[in-house]
Amino acid sequence: RVELPEAGRLVLQQGILTLNGNSIRVSGDFATANTGVIEMIQATDSLLVSGNATFGGGNESGFLTNGLLRVAGNFAQQSTTSNASFGASSGHRTVFGGTGAQSLSFADPINSSFRQIEVNKTSGAVTATAIDAQRGRRRREPERNRQGCPDL
Repeated sequence: RVELPEAGRLVLQQGILTLNGNSIRVSGDFATANTGVIEMIQATDSLLVSGNATFGGGNESGFLTNGLLRVAGNFAQQSTTSNASFGASSGHRTVFGGTGAQSLSFADPINSSFRQIEVNKTSGAVTATAIDAQRGRRRREPERNRQGCPDL
């Protein structure tokens, strides 16, 4: 188990960080960038992020197959280096559990997606880009009329 100090920030710039059945607690923000990826393939792998989590690094396909990602802040997938910078599969689970408002967004919801997602909050809302969970595609939001009601 690894714990970063208060206001600790972890940024993976390159290479692979393999959790290998361990837990990492980040008291600040977590990010992947450039070619950096995190490998979570065991059920006991866990990344607990008290701040924001940004995945903008290398191709995560095949690297997020098990374990737990818990995020207390915002979540963002960016296509800076790879369109598949967050491609969870199999037994990988992402939990949103902050106390305030949280947002999640995907720059490429076709090549990056959650496998299992859970919202476990005592307060605050989670807002997300409209994504078709079956196909990983963005859904077009209905146009709103002058009264703010959707035109169907």
